[in-house]
Amino acid sequence: MERTRLFRRGKLFKRLRQFAYVGSHLLSHLRCALTVRRSGFASDNLISLKYLGDHLALSLTTSERREALMGHYAALPELLNGVGSGRLSEGIAVWRRDVGIGQPPLSITLEPSHLAPMEGELQLRFSHQQDLYVLTFMIAPGRVFGAACERVLFVGGVQGIFGARREMRAASKLNDEISPAAMLILAVQAIGKAVQAGEIIAIAEDDHISMGYSPASIMFDYGRLWTDVGGERRGRHYRVPFETQQKPLSQISLSHRARTRRKREAKRLISQSIALRLRTLIRAPKTAVAANFVRRLAQPELAQSLTSASSQRA
Repeated sequence: MERTRLFRRGKLFKRLRQFAYVGSHLLSHLRCALTVRRSGFASDNLISLKYLGDHLALSLTTSERREALMGHYAALPELLNGVGSGRLSEGIAVWRRDVGIGQPPLSITLEPSHLAPMEGELQLRFSHQQDLYVLTFMIAPGRVFGAACERVLFVGGVQGIFGARREMRAASKLNDEISPAAMLILAVQAIGKAVQAGEIIAIAEDDHISMGYSPASIMFDYGRLWTDVGGERRGRHYRVPFETQQKPLSQISLSHRARTRRKREAKRLISQSIALRLRTLIRAPKTAVAANFVRRLAQPELAQSLTSASSQRA
């Protein structure tokens, strides 16, 4: 009984500290709330308060979490091409593979984060007969994570569904031995390219938000996941490449080369399929469009045609 009282008292003090922070940074909070609301993609008015709690990564300050949240909801309407909040909340298929008559397809769905909403604002969900794996992420300003680029894709968590190992193995066999976790990495790499993020930044175990309230619950080996796809630890986070570098076939045993070749080709086709699908969902950022125009302007033939048009109007 006494322990329960202490817990409740601790939670009360935490809430009071959070409200005190909002009061002392009221204008910044109101800007965040307005950005989230105007985006049209917030399912709940309380989303603008998420940055006050255990959100995204332990190493981030409260103001950095607020900036990340604002950056995501400011970018989302610009990036999603005619995708309204209703369609996103229902889930958008970014990849699907039919595996036979009478069997449900393998699929990856993009939707608001439900399984772990404090790890990011969007999730990719891999399913076959049931949900098997979820990757949670968001789009954020690069400076929040110490990156020099304007925009990054931040992965806040990856979770396999408890008790579904047999189903995961079955899904891998139906998918050229590509695991559900590997499929979500391919999908998030494709999204990173589509939104023209400068980097993909991924969470490390010791910076995961659950370390703040339940360290024993961290069962996932994030370090191995990211390094297996070419990621490198830099400071508090991992930098994950947009394309995984492959080991030369000469370094693979002869008995496994044919299988490796087939698996690599399957991954290439899957990445290509996801990229084509994303072209219908994500528009090029305005900054990228402007940069492409400047590069084209540097081409002599375009510059000459613009000069001629200008002189004709004069």
